[in-house]
Amino acid sequence: DLESTLRSLTNVKYNPEDGYFELIGKTKTRTLTAGIVKTFAQTLRMMALSKELVEKEDIATKREAYYVSKNWKEAMFKEQPESDTVIDDMEAMMMVNREQIGFIPEELSFSVMQDSTVSFSVEVEDIDSDLNYEWFVNDEIQVEIASEFIYQFLDSGNIEIKSITSDEEYVIEIIWSITVEEGSGVNDLLPTITKLYQNYPNPFNPSTTINYNLKENARIQIDIFNIKGQRIMTLVNQNQVPGYHSVEWNGLNDSGNPVSSGCYFYNLIIDNRSVDMKKCLLLK
Repeated sequence: DLESTLRSLTNVKYNPEDGYFELIGKTKTRTLTAGIVKTFAQTLRMMALSKELVEKEDIATKREAYYVSKNWKEAMFKEQPESDTVIDDMEAMMMVNREQIGFIPEELSFSVMQDSTVSFSVEVEDIDSDLNYEWFVNDEIQVEIASEFIYQFLDSGNIEIKSITSDEEYVIEIIWSITVEEGSGVNDLLPTITKLYQNYPNPFNPSTTINYNLKENARIQIDIFNIKGQRIMTLVNQNQVPGYHSVEWNGLNDSGNPVSSGCYFYNLIIDNRSVDMKKCLLLK
């Protein structure tokens, strides 16, 4: 009968000339190449990175994952195609795709007052192809072809707003059902939570948009930090009212100079308290 070999320094030998590890047990000997051990270590690190991103509800591209691996010492990937292959294998095993979607408002069914104006947007991360946007009001196509659609509800009744985002492979449909009540729409729909969203596009060049919700009046500050933790740009620093807000970063620092390619972080501060931070990738 075969017995499992205990993994310890006493039963592991490595010959640097042959490039083999030997796991020696009482009943059998197995050999592993250094390349196999490295691939196994890289896969484990990539799985841990994926778990971390899922727990943080973060979005990462293949290129971002490759750059993260630069800190893995002996397990780092020499070229991006190597890390791409590991990610593709993981996706095939787990049946996971990298297309991620977010949308505003997050409530798919709500009521507004007549004459209210509401901003709708979809946030889709797709690194494989360009995205196409279509907007419909009660199945009537609109002229907007961007990720954001602003609509004023002039008539009372039930209105359906539909967004269709597509590429060469996927079609993603989001439908909002809105009840428009008679009366003055001086109070537009307000978000029920304060939230910072992933920037879009990401990776980006030369500019990207950061969306965020505010559920109440507050002093808002949004700062950009480099990988060293140094603040390089303040995008927003003012009092703001509740609602759906956005700000654009054009890849410049506070001095008006372009920053270099790489990973950056943007931090949402509300009333001098850090609420959330997300990362973005600038590629030139």
